[in-house]
Amino acid sequence: MAEEFDDDTDFALPDVSPPSGSQNAMPPAQMEMMQQMMQQMQGGTAPRPPPSSNVVMDGEEDGPHKHWTCIYPIYMDAKRRYRHGCRRVPYSKAVLFPNSQYISNAAKKLNMEFRHEPYRTHPQDWENPGRVKVRLFHEDGKPIRADIPTKQKLIEVMATLLQPHAGGTPPPLADRATYSKKSSRAALRPRQRVIRSVPFAEQLPPHSPVVATGLLNMDMAKMPGAEALKSMGPLGSMMSSMGLGDDEEAEATAAAAPPQRQQPALGRRQRKRVVRIGR
Repeated sequence: MAEEFDDDTDFALPDVSPPSGSQNAMPPAQMEMMQQMMQQMQGGTAPRPPPSSNVVMDGEEDGPHKHWTCIYPIYMDAKRRYRHGCRRVPYSKAVLFPNSQYISNAAKKLNMEFRHEPYRTHPQDWENPGRVKVRLFHEDGKPIRADIPTKQKLIEVMATLLQPHAGGTPPPLADRATYSKKSSRAALRPRQRVIRSVPFAEQLPPHSPVVATGLLNMDMAKMPGAEALKSMGPLGSMMSSMGLGDDEEAEATAAAAPPQRQQPALGRRQRKRVVRIGR
């Protein structure tokens, strides 16, 4: 009599790891960037700083500090225009790369009561989130410190403290006579290029949307592994063909392209003739 085989026995399956030299393997840095992109598409957020007694997270802005004096990094940013809701200190006293963490450190050094709101953003400075609420006045409206009686004085004092730690003294400006006198924006772009070329590691806070996605001014078609993305199907082809370069580079490319010949307008009978020939 033949012996029956028990097929209910479980065997441990061997662990098979993909070969290290596979051509379809994605570099670790690119894999990390892809994971961040997928997390961003699924509603993920950038890592938040650890909670602190002076840090106020989203949804907690209605506390007793709500009506305190508000300080944004744009108030002392050398890359911004003077006034117009932006910079409020002279260029020589401005800060190259300010952020809300530096401002909270300055408030702490001044022994002032403050609250740091890292995710509140100025309308004209979305890429540099964060602000600091400082208690500058008593309940009766009198200043707490006689040497800092106004908000403008507080901004100037903080800019003086931040400048050595956030890039140093601003570089000299170009002659305004070479630019248009109708708008101050004409002299702003060359200044921003010079300042951003200054070697400084923390030009933006780590929770900035620019740092979190890593896609600003990046041509993804030229990045390493763009060909591997195309093998992922329509989504990969779309992602590999995305060009998110600088506006000035796009304008220069469009200007260098030969002008397209404008097609003449056709009458009703000519349009009918074109349709018949096409058939």
